[in-house]
Parts: sequence; structure tokens; C-alpha cells
Amino acid sequence: MLTTRRLAAVALAGLIVLAGCSDDGGDADADATTTTEAADDTTEAAEDETTTTAADEGDDEGEDGSTTTEADETTETTAPDTSGEGQEGTGAPDAEQPDVSWDLDAVEHRGDDGKRIAYLCPPDGDPSATVWGTGTYTDDSSVCAAAVHAGIINPIEGGRVIIEIAPGEESYEGTEANGVASQDYAEWAGSFTFPVG
Repeated sequence: MLTTRRLAAVALAGLIVLAGCSDDGGDADADATTTTEAADDTTEAAEDETTTTAADEGDDEGEDGSTTTEADETTETTAPDTSGEGQEGTGAPDAEQPDVSWDLDAVEHRGDDGKRIAYLCPPDGDPSATVWGTGTYTDDSSVCAAAVHAGIINPIEGGRVIIEIAPGEESYEGTEANGVASQDYAEWAGSFTFPVG
């Protein structure tokens, strides 16, 4: 519907220009200028009508928060934040972990207490990788599966998460959350958390 109006406006502008070009009158330059101005006005009016029509035709909001605009029939869905800023207040990480997979842990960073590392968990992951702990995880836990357990990402879309390396603890308590069952564990030499501030 919008395209038809736009095409009609362009066609009308073209007819006005052609009419001005076929005039044999002595004032051809003045007529061409007037015709061009009229065509510009017609085009601007058509664009204004298009903008107004798109805004006026309304949006329908679905239960999942998606918005569908009837005018252009596109669907806009808000995706989870994968920039790492979904972990409010984490700031910039100290390092980016390369080649992240769903079974990758944080053992290689043991002893770098306080260091923040970003992991980009790929989509369509397997959250069944082993996780020990809740809130504070053993550093040999899957970082991506622990992020699902903590509710930061989901395995379908994946996303960027930031962990903070922490010292080992005397024990880790397992729980079930977000479809991931973490396990209990005794004393371990290194840990990581998902910082929020």
C-alpha cells in the first residue's frame, strides 16, 4: 500500500516535468523551475503521507514483547543482550577468551584472582556440560553452561558473558536452575563468578 502511493507520487511528478518540457512558450526556464518545484512539493507530500500512514497504521504487540507493524509486515523481536553489558556494572573485561565452546572451562586462568574475562558462547549450545557450584563455580566448570545456570544467557541464542576469577573455596553447593543441574563439590583450588558490579 505504501509502495503504491510512493509510485503514484513519482508518476505524478514525472507527468508534471514532462508537461513543463513540452511547453514551447518563450519562458521555458521559468516554467521548468515552477514545474520542478511543484514536483518537489508533490514528492515531499507523498513522503509525508507515507511516514504518517506507517505511523498511523499501528503496531500490534504480542505476548512475547515482539512488535509487528502492519504497514511493512516486519517483526521486531528484542534479542538478549550479547554485548556483555547484560551483566550490569561489569565494565570492560581484562581479556577476551578466544575459541569458546560449550565445554570450555576457566582452569587456565587459575590464580589470576580478580581478572575479568569475556567468553562469547556460541548459539545452539549444549548446557549439559558439567557445572559445580551455585553463584561461585569451580574453575573446571563449563563457563557457558554455568552462565545458563546463572540465568545470564540461554543455550539457543548463546551470548557474551564476563567471568571474574576467584580463589578456590572449601565447598560448592549444587542446585538446579534454568534447566541446568549443577553439582556439589568439596574443596577446589580455583573458582569463577559472574560479576554484577
